[in-house]
Amino acid sequence: MKGVLVFAGIALGIIAVACVNDTSQITCQDYCQTVTAECTGDDGQYVFKTGTMDPLPACLAICGKFPEDRTMGGNSIACRKGAATSANEVKADKAAHHARCMDAGPFSPMCGGMIANFCKVELALCPGMPFPSEAACNSALPMVMKDGFDVSNVNDPMTPSQNSKLCRFYHIEKATEDPVTHCPHTSSPTSPVCTQ
Repeated sequence: MKGVLVFAGIALGIIAVACVNDTSQITCQDYCQTVTAECTGDDGQYVFKTGTMDPLPACLAICGKFPEDRTMGGNSIACRKGAATSANEVKADKAAHHARCMDAGPFSPMCGGMIANFCKVELALCPGMPFPSEAACNSALPMVMKDGFDVSNVNDPMTPSQNSKLCRFYHIEKATEDPVTHCPHTSSPTSPVCTQ
């Protein structure tokens, strides 16, 4: 009987661990395929690879800079994947779908906070250029008053030159292809290209 109880306890323990750690199975490939398929057009969150209309390469490159944490809260892949999945459930409501896609994106307001997430990606992709530290980035970006959400999305032709946070988001995503060109463009509160 004792042996049965031990076995049962072990079995239950394995089940409990499997449940708790289920989100550990979420990979960047899983997340990126979900968010780039669900959030398109005006709800798109990742820039197209140069010469294509494919946002997957940028997503995979930036996802690799997210913290390793796979729990459902905070700045994690799991949090963003959950938002992307739930976006499908509110597709009939355009505003709600857009909001959920923003939550699923790299600068998610829900999963870590827009400015904090930008600065973490910024320092990972552009160490010391233009911001010497994450703290400096966190202080400078809020000085850009315009969020830029009046343009359609990160791939809108107006975005790369608009004096907005979204313009800087565009250029940090493009830094996954060419950091030498695009990292300086993310400077805040003034940028050499985000000026309109």
